[in-house]
Amino acid sequence: DKQLWHLVNSHYQEQDALERKGCGGGEGAALTEPQSPNTQKQYEMKGWVGKHPVRSLQDVKSRYWCVLDRGKLMLYQNGRWDKPPKYTFDLLLCSVREPSKQTERFTFQLISPASSITLQAENFTAMNKWMTVIQNVSSKLLDSQMVRGGGGEDAVLQKAHLKEVEGNDVCADCGSARPEWASISLGVLICIDCSGVHRSLGVHVSRVRSLNLDIWEESLMTLMTALGNAKANSIFLARNQGPLFGNADSLDEREKWIRTKYVDKAFLPTLECAPGTTGPQLHAVIRKQDLLGVLSLIAHGADVNFRLQDGESALHAAAGSGQVAAVESLLSAKANPDTTNKGVTALFAAARRGHLETVNSLLRAKANPARSKKGPSGTPLAGAKAGGHRDVV
Repeated sequence: DKQLWHLVNSHYQEQDALERKGCGGGEGAALTEPQSPNTQKQYEMKGWVGKHPVRSLQDVKSRYWCVLDRGKLMLYQNGRWDKPPKYTFDLLLCSVREPSKQTERFTFQLISPASSITLQAENFTAMNKWMTVIQNVSSKLLDSQMVRGGGGEDAVLQKAHLKEVEGNDVCADCGSARPEWASISLGVLICIDCSGVHRSLGVHVSRVRSLNLDIWEESLMTLMTALGNAKANSIFLARNQGPLFGNADSLDEREKWIRTKYVDKAFLPTLECAPGTTGPQLHAVIRKQDLLGVLSLIAHGADVNFRLQDGESALHAAAGSGQVAAVESLLSAKANPDTTNKGVTALFAAARRGHLETVNSLLRAKANPARSKKGPSGTPLAGAKAGGHRDVV
């Protein structure tokens, strides 16, 4: 934003004038070594880089003055300080690495959940300096974020337990070790590279959260620990005859694999019911408390708001029996939280039976706590009191 680049401009312009002299364009212009403070841990840096593909670091179109300051990395095309940076990256959400295939010397990749950029340093020493400082800044920002609002000791233990679920030691899509992101609508842990592709699919397909940066509700932890990568892949890769993971070396191949898996749904198991009966079948698997069956039918496009002849919806059935993981799955698939069955909402059904976690899940989905067709005695609050569930009240 303009306020930020004006601030950085005033901070650096005077001391950078001599360094940048002779670098204003034209063939053979001098390049400066990246500068950073002489401290044990470096958190600021500036210097010239090229944006891949790079014809020459002297080429005006591919040359950027790169400033790493206050947790952000900003790229100014050809050192033009009179304009906002061409690119700005918040390093809290970024990682850095060498490209898996080095097509150019001294290149490094900056990866965020939304995009990726390949930059080229002047030499090997400069490349290592950039990568080290970016890693230092990312780690520092992450540590401070976890201290401010990581959810407490219980949340840390829960997330540690989540990583122990079968298959969760690697990314569900590419097999990279120690995934730190999750798709809470698909029930899988993923790496930061795959998380960027998942975000591009849209929240109607995949809702992405960070294990380290986000505070997780208990109901989501219940869902994620009940599923996990191995179980979810048994659905999304049920008919896959090839490798379990996609090609992680190519961003295009990675995106193609993830779209084939979750958008095209090319590997889903064969339906065990007629296509027009997925609504009733969804009720059947909920009565059996079969969470994988719920996930499979939702993936096949079952109508999550389908009602049986008696008016009961799948959400009513799951909420009334306290199946919080199924409730979360249905809500992620756009089940109506305020649907009624003979005047009774799913929230009322959960409150009446004392299913506190399910009640909280429905309230977060904006279920109306006052909605009822039975008057004041039919509100969820009244139902919880009548059932003697003071913890819900």
